[in-house]
Amino acid sequence: MTGSLLALQPIVCGKSRSHRAYEALARFPGPRGLQGPYESLREGEWATLDREILDHLRDWTRVGNRRLAPLFINLSAETLANDVEFDAWMDAFRSFQAEVPTPVTLEVSEFVDDDLLDRRWPTLAALSDGIALDDFGARYASLERLKGYPWAICKFECSSIHAPATREAMSYCHQRGIRQVIERIETAADAARASGVDLHQGYFYGRPQAVATDFSIRKVEMA
Repeated sequence: MTGSLLALQPIVCGKSRSHRAYEALARFPGPRGLQGPYESLREGEWATLDREILDHLRDWTRVGNRRLAPLFINLSAETLANDVEFDAWMDAFRSFQAEVPTPVTLEVSEFVDDDLLDRRWPTLAALSDGIALDDFGARYASLERLKGYPWAICKFECSSIHAPATREAMSYCHQRGIRQVIERIETAADAARASGVDLHQGYFYGRPQAVATDFSIRKVEMA
């Protein structure tokens, strides 16, 4: 176990600010509050974290919570690269979905190479409601990769949306019906810069909020 907490961050409509989906993220207690996995994990712990998030989601729904909006769930290269780890992740995914079936988009890390993505794509596509290319422009998340697979969603950094490569990728997504999410929107100026794209995510709309996996929000609301 990595000691992670489950946190949910909204993905919103840029115009209405209504919540359209939530990304399931890991957060860890740190000296200045909650911090992300890159500050907390050692090499070799990412596959464990991938399963742990699914276990948290299963436990959260098991006590009566319901998340009807779609979820975005991340997959690391460590999980995808190891057959034993990948089988264990699939078992955890099915266990979570057995509680309350939820629409899930799987986010593929930019650290996953093409050979690994080719090997796992059919299984991921069958398990999910779509696959998202995360962090366009980073590492393997290139324009060539975007054009090489039937992505449902592509996620872009707000700071890069005016870069030529990003504009070309966004145009390709528009032509092919690939939905776009602009991430790391932290200010009103960022939101205005991303106004041409429907889906937004970032601190401006809501920080990742840790949830108690043994506490039922739904039961309190019904009391």
